[in-house]
Amino acid sequence: MKKGLILLLVFAIIFSAASVNAQGNETTKQEKINLAYNWLSSAVSTWPSSTEDNALALLALSFDSKLASSGKSELMAKSNSNQCWPSLCRIQPTSVAILALSNLKENTETADSWLLSQEKSYTDSASVWYLQIDSDGSANCSVKYDGKSYPVTSNENKKLSSSAGTCLTLNADNYWLSISSSNNCLDKNYTINCNNDFVASTFYSKSGTIYVPGSVSSASSGNSIDVRIQTVCLSESGQCSYEGTLWAAYALAQKGKDSSFLIPYLLAQKDARFMPDALLYMATGNSEYATNLISSQSSDGSWAAANSPYSKIYDTALASLALKKYYSTANTDKAETWVLGQQNSDGSFGTLNKVRDTAIALYALWPKQTAVLATECENQGFYCESNCSSGEEEQTAYSASCSAGKCCKPSATAVCEVLIDCLKRECDGKIVKDDFGRTGTCEYGKEKTCYDGFDNDNNGFTDSDDPSCKTEKSCDELLGTVCISSETCQGGDMKVATDTNYCCVSGTCVASIQTCSAQGGTVCTEGGCSSYIKASDTSFCCKEGCAKGGISWWIILILVAAILIVLYLLYKNNVIKFGGKKKEIPKSRFPPEFPPMEAEVRKPFQPLTSQVQIQKQPIGLFRKPLKTKTREKTKKEEELEAAFKELKRISE
Repeated sequence: MKKGLILLLVFAIIFSAASVNAQGNETTKQEKINLAYNWLSSAVSTWPSSTEDNALALLALSFDSKLASSGKSELMAKSNSNQCWPSLCRIQPTSVAILALSNLKENTETADSWLLSQEKSYTDSASVWYLQIDSDGSANCSVKYDGKSYPVTSNENKKLSSSAGTCLTLNADNYWLSISSSNNCLDKNYTINCNNDFVASTFYSKSGTIYVPGSVSSASSGNSIDVRIQTVCLSESGQCSYEGTLWAAYALAQKGKDSSFLIPYLLAQKDARFMPDALLYMATGNSEYATNLISSQSSDGSWAAANSPYSKIYDTALASLALKKYYSTANTDKAETWVLGQQNSDGSFGTLNKVRDTAIALYALWPKQTAVLATECENQGFYCESNCSSGEEEQTAYSASCSAGKCCKPSATAVCEVLIDCLKRECDGKIVKDDFGRTGTCEYGKEKTCYDGFDNDNNGFTDSDDPSCKTEKSCDELLGTVCISSETCQGGDMKVATDTNYCCVSGTCVASIQTCSAQGGTVCTEGGCSSYIKASDTSFCCKEGCAKGGISWWIILILVAAILIVLYLLYKNNVIKFGGKKKEIPKSRFPPEFPPMEAEVRKPFQPLTSQVQIQKQPIGLFRKPLKTKTREKTKKEEELEAAFKELKRISE
């Protein structure tokens, strides 16, 4: 028995020590992360001149609205007419800038279009491109380009009859048409039409291996199809930029734009120096790239690309960004431990470029919720909307700052008292009452508070029943943060996700009830008011100031309650009855009669058949009065007395 108790005690000590140690390690980890954020915040007191470093630092520090605003301004100043970065326009810096600005919900359509305009067919001196035309049986076809049409026959033996102009010449076996590498032939579009059902495709041969990067197109007899080289890149000065194309594919995919046309080139010319599997996985979601990434992780938790132009910290963070956000956290836990082990004493990471390495490490491994920045239109007190409502005036000077729609100035006056008023834009954020007398906050346009039981946007639906609150995605898929039930989503929308009812999207979880003063209210302990609001520091926070004079409704309520309590105690002690006959209280004799000094022994009472006079004993003249002993109060009497005292105190 004693041995069992000793073992149990030892186990408890070991478990407690392990728990304390784990808690200490977690505290140390958070302290290191905070130190890194503090260092980077100080480092950007002067934002870096490099577009990539500026954009990566902006991604990491976007949680701070002040830093995000200044970082955005600095990044925009480095652009060429807000369409590409830097002034000389390069693919990779532009792609990273798009990621940073999109993270802040900025409009980057101009920059997106510039990226797509840099498309170029991929070719190199070692590759030979071909055009294939095939049909079941013979087919008379025409190949059209540069405004001219050339006849080509596909025979039953699959061989072609002739070349088609200067760009397309028969190869040695006559099965395909070789595409010339001169006169921009590799970038041309070829329109093919045949009098029989046919298929056409482009492919290339390199070092004896044939690659078919695109799909095969088909058409029925008499119809035309357009065929071109389907392996394209994004170019700088006429040359494909592999790293730029890699980042562009990721940036475009993040914007919801099709970047699949870039993937064949990225696979054909895979350059291990730039951690292609990380960016390819984020661009496509293909688990094959994630598997490749996991297999290349070192035993210490780090990644290092062969001949990488960047540091080991950078490569590890980039790999972690892909796996943590889209795939696995088990591998990134090891990466976190390794990265924290490389931290400098000042809180930074890296050596040659601390800003870049610290920024990408924080953004990839320990990101914070992005702040929501106001547009120039909103800074003026106006609203960005698809169209201005009736009575509103468009502010054309600021409409350009709205990503879509117009900058609208609301009408000068608005009454915000009842729920129907929530349909007015000017009442957004105002406290009103519904038909049941409940108070709530107006949310113009859509429901954002999805847990208060109040129809904030006055569309007939509340909380999880409101279309604005519903979603079929998890909180992680919405890129949100799970709040607790007592918190609200500041600066964003609270969504009902598949795994939680409190998913804060594009905002920050904060305590849902603020102090009275923070809500613009007044504490009313006397006089009362017509509309109270919830506050964390008082139960008497008045929305519109305290009422003067009179008895507050809550005092009346307390008086009524006290009276009811008194009546209940009187009834319980049989002092009063409700209904029926009134209870008779025996009359007391006055003056009181006392027995003689020597009490006589009386016989038990018996009914008398004849009237007997009983003579009362007079009180002696010199008789000392009897001392009466004070009777102790019963519990019921004490309760009754306490109730009367409380009633008296309240009424004073």
